Amino acid sequence: MIKLIAVDMDGTFLDSQMNYQRSIFRKIYQYLKRNEIHFVVASGNQYYQLKSFFDDFQDELTYISENGALIIENKQDIFHNEIPYENLDIIIQRLQRNKHIRICLCGMKSAYLLNGDQEFYDCYSKYYYRLEII
Repeated sequence: MIKLIAVDMDGTFLDSQMNYQRSIFRKIYQYLKRNEIHFVVASGNQYYQLKSFFDDFQDELTYISENGALIIENKQDIFHNEIPYENLDIIIQRLQRNKHIRICLCGMKSAYLLNGDQEFYDCYSKYYYRLEII
């Protein structure tokens, strides 16, 4: 008996246009709910981007986002991994030694670009629906 279906998004669940057939999936999702089969979205993408794909039932799903660093189920934080602040400071200092490295840090409420310019922001905003330059 199937209890759970997990899907990767990019190139698997989503087509090359970053879309899927919503009307067909809506019927499939209703079947899954009726049969108590849990639907899980798993991706390296940001949680806020992932949930934007699922319309009016987005808050009913489980999201394993940001490569497993943030897991949300029914709008509840099930798990999140944190880098201790002391380590984060060391990591940022070392990365900033190379002027060719651009830094994007992912957090619970947003992703953050350090010293990013508009071009960098425009590129990353395709993947991070909540994004700030700091």
